[in-house]
Amino acid sequence: MKNFEKINAHFENTLTENGIQPPNELQSSILKRIRQGGDLLVIAPKGSGKTYAAIMAILLKCPDSQEGSPRVVYIGSDNNEVLEMTKTLRHLTRRKELMIEPANDKGKMVEQRVFIFQGADIVIGNPKRIYDLYIQNGLNMNKLNLLIMDNPEIFLKDSLIGELNRLSESLPNCQRIFLTEEVNSRTERIIPQFLNHPLILEATE
Repeated sequence: MKNFEKINAHFENTLTENGIQPPNELQSSILKRIRQGGDLLVIAPKGSGKTYAAIMAILLKCPDSQEGSPRVVYIGSDNNEVLEMTKTLRHLTRRKELMIEPANDKGKMVEQRVFIFQGADIVIGNPKRIYDLYIQNGLNMNKLNLLIMDNPEIFLKDSLIGELNRLSESLPNCQRIFLTEEVNSRTERIIPQFLNHPLILEATE
């Protein structure tokens, strides 16, 4: 509750104005881990509030704009999710000067590189575009504080697993969160590469 109140106050009550309620038990546990530091694996069904927790985690880790490289990267499952998350975060942070930029397959990569280079604090993208930007020096992750991967069980394919593993090897020492509905054979292959002794939170509803 205290975390929620602090975040809401910092962003000048935009959370409560938009009907966002204090966190449930799972969400509170996620926020507690965010403040403590350390990696996190959340296994919970759709509708349990994982994406809400991701939003709160992003706001906790990146409360104010700073010059330089992005401090948060969120990887969603598809283009629509990327655009929706970008829209939501921009709305909630509208009274601050945070720069939130999408990086999805529907946008032009050259334009995305320019906007990110101009000082994006938070980058919201799908996995393929995040990887392509990174290997083409369009996404500097040297100052990254938080990486969130939401619903990886949906988008992970064999070719993408290799690319994401290479991305993981180059990441700085930052906090990493996996939010998934289930751990399947593909997620089992990538979790050890991305998460270092993660706290595991499971929920059934």
